Amino acid sequence: MRGHIEKRHNSSWTIVIEAGRDPATGKRRRIVRGFKGNKRDAEKEMVRLMHELETGMYVEPSKLTVAQWFRQWFEMQKDRLSPESRERYRGIIESRIIPKLGQIPLEKLQPMHLQRFYAETENERLDGRGGKISPASVRYCHTIVHKALESAVKLKVIRQNVANDVELPKIRREPVKVLTNEQVAAMLEDAKKYPHYVPILLAVTTGMRRGEIYALRWQDVNLDSGIIIVKRTISYTPQDGIFFKEPKTPKSRRTIAIPPVVIEALKSHKVEQAKRRLACGELWVDMDLIFDRGDGRPCHPDSITSWFTEFLRKHGIDAVSFHKLRHTHASLLLEQNVNIKVVQERLGHASIRTTLDIYGHLMPGMQEEAAVKIGEAIKGKSGRGKG
Repeated sequence: MRGHIEKRHNSSWTIVIEAGRDPATGKRRRIVRGFKGNKRDAEKEMVRLMHELETGMYVEPSKLTVAQWFRQWFEMQKDRLSPESRERYRGIIESRIIPKLGQIPLEKLQPMHLQRFYAETENERLDGRGGKISPASVRYCHTIVHKALESAVKLKVIRQNVANDVELPKIRREPVKVLTNEQVAAMLEDAKKYPHYVPILLAVTTGMRRGEIYALRWQDVNLDSGIIIVKRTISYTPQDGIFFKEPKTPKSRRTIAIPPVVIEALKSHKVEQAKRRLACGELWVDMDLIFDRGDGRPCHPDSITSWFTEFLRKHGIDAVSFHKLRHTHASLLLEQNVNIKVVQERLGHASIRTTLDIYGHLMPGMQEEAAVKIGEAIKGKSGRGKG
């Protein structure tokens, strides 16, 4: 392998490397690269390129733009993604990444471009509302950028992943907003007037996710023993419509004990559903679902979302989503000194650390209680020693 540099004009050089023959085609391989700088730096760059060629690390300059690569990468990845992730990736690539970075040649992309992009992204909501998006949303965007660039490095499209060199906004976990005992009691009493009562009751008493509740079948519930087995969840995307899938994590597949009030509510609901089924006749679609849209078919998982927000506003409660009932369930259990491990199991968290991170602030009194108990234990032990 031989190389030399040729001067073009002031501070501009051409690096020429004779790299033997291409093993695939047998044709002579000649690398020609432009370089701006002094002669010594041009020679250093030539040595670096020759080293990359000798070690198999050389990457041919890519003419792909960021837009072209990210679209190619998405097509390669989309079948490995869940339907929700596929839609979210597509949306972020097309509505955020490409409009801001798409025209930049992929090999020219720099950390500075990404740093500015993340700063602008944090301050630009796409839903028309004012304010910033969350640091977690910026980090999710970065995850997509990093994966796409890492794939480009592995496929030798670019030399390095510049996403490794950017700073990301820190995530400050805000205390979760939950309903008080009084608010829960008033809400449940009023909810009895509406078709959504049983899903609301389940969310409060089991901590199940919305998708898990609306995916329940009668075969998943044992009304004699008071047990619910969470086996699947329901989701929706514009591309795929309504579909069922495996729960979020292996720990999400779980068994939850339910109180008598829930058992009775489910029994009453089953009777009412049987009446609707009889009225529908042959139009009924038998999917064994506990909650259906009136003819046996699954409910849209978003159907309760806006209704629930308006329902709570009637009670003077703002900024509490249906998902917050899951947090409320955890809060109610911790107030009753239920072991945090049991709370984790009921919620289906992958680890107890997740449960502690989210709900640890709800347990400040437990520290004082622990101090009192250890003090009592020591006194008791000392007393036994004297005897």
